[in-house]
Amino acid sequence: MTHRRTLKTLDDYWNRVLQSKSCDSSPKYKVLGPLVKAVLCFAHGNAAVERGLSESKKMLSKERTLYSDSSINGLRMVKDAVKVSPGGVTDMNITKG
Repeated sequence: MTHRRTLKTLDDYWNRVLQSKSCDSSPKYKVLGPLVKAVLCFAHGNAAVERGLSESKKMLSKERTLYSDSSINGLRMVKDAVKVSPGGVTDMNITKG
């Protein structure tokens, strides 16, 4: 029971597992470490995907139903660029290219 109380988070658990040593003092799970780290980097939800789909849906109106995927992607790119621009739409540098 003491073991369960000391491991409060998933990180604590995997840290303890990955620090385990074999009889010869080498890491017990050599391949597991990179795999666990990669899996723990995955997003734990789909909020960002849902938000993106919602934004794409808002761009389509009765007049815009025939837009191609590339047109929608272009609109999204422009919208995202305006969002991250410090001055907003009034301070955008528009160049040809």
